Amino acid sequence: MMAKSKSHTQGTSMSHHTSSKKLPKVKWLSRTVLWGPYLALTLSEDELNSVFSQLGAEQDAHKYSTPCCVTLTKPRGMTSKLACVIYLPNVIDFHLSELMGIIVHECEHVKQELFDMMGEKHPGKETEAYAIQCISQTIFSELLRRVKFDSKNYAVKINKIK
Repeated sequence: MMAKSKSHTQGTSMSHHTSSKKLPKVKWLSRTVLWGPYLALTLSEDELNSVFSQLGAEQDAHKYSTPCCVTLTKPRGMTSKLACVIYLPNVIDFHLSELMGIIVHECEHVKQELFDMMGEKHPGKETEAYAIQCISQTIFSELLRRVKFDSKNYAVKINKIK
């Protein structure tokens, strides 16, 4: 089954991923929010293309030029109906406070997709707060595992994917 995708960002030019280079393996993160969607953080076009390839999505990361939450419905090989990928290209161009704001913004889209998947139209305020806390905490933990921050000017250095 082919995974369908949508992005919470304005689209840019379309192109198909045709490169034959080996794509990196992306680590899927904890699904602790009510056994919600699969969740991943990608920091490069290659990582996002790796997700698309793994899940059978006919997409190309090249069309996503800004940070976004890409959602894939009915991802191939997964038990959940939904996989959400937070894509942060050019992460080294952002100040730490900007990066934190962008991550929370994209985590909100994950939460919205989760509640849509559950059919939850009017979640309680505390339910929403716990959901966004859990999702953002998961993404921040992965970001801290993957990047180093210069404490003087909050510059970002990306570590190799682990």
